[in-house]
Amino acid sequence: MTKWGDRVARREDILAAGRGVLERDGYARLNMRAVADRARVSPGTLYTYFASKEALFAALYTDRLEELGRELRDEAFTGLHTAEEVIVAFMEHWFPIYSLFGHQIDVWGTLAGDSVLPPDAGQRLVGAAVSVIAEVREALGRFEPGLPEAAELGLAVPFVWSAVNGLAEHFRGPRHGLHPHSRDELTHFAARALVSGVRAALGLTHASPTHTATTTRS
Repeated sequence: MTKWGDRVARREDILAAGRGVLERDGYARLNMRAVADRARVSPGTLYTYFASKEALFAALYTDRLEELGRELRDEAFTGLHTAEEVIVAFMEHWFPIYSLFGHQIDVWGTLAGDSVLPPDAGQRLVGAAVSVIAEVREALGRFEPGLPEAAELGLAVPFVWSAVNGLAEHFRGPRHGLHPHSRDELTHFAARALVSGVRAALGLTHASPTHTATTTRS
């Protein structure tokens, strides 16, 4: 049990409890009393840390995005050889996060102010998402040297983000049953199409070798 008065550790207890409830029950059934019970605090104590369910969810989402940034930098993006592999690695890490968090709150909508989140929670969430995108951009820059200087990079980044979220949504529900292709097959095809399309649209002449997948995942 966390020592009484240790607010930092208590907050971590609450976040761990919130993530457990979220993973078990989903966003629709995430409620403050269940989180308080799991964290072994009173509902009143919980509300001194997070004023609403949305604020708690945003903190959980922010923590997971910050964790993702570290995963991409320290693990997922190491030892890769092509821009296509970067996109595939990102998608494989992003799909389960989107399933749990991403389809509930639109990060870009938060950036535009179209959100029920408290301003500070929204800012932290957006900052964490921007950091993840920066990791992807940096990794892609290893294989596409002209990418950071491309005039239309501002268009390319949200385009890729939207495409990746579209695939994540596609495989989150039953719509993938409309075709016979596995998630792995579609992920690798999308990576090749995105990289070659963005490369052409930005006028990049560098071409990295195409990565061909040899495994499939249903």
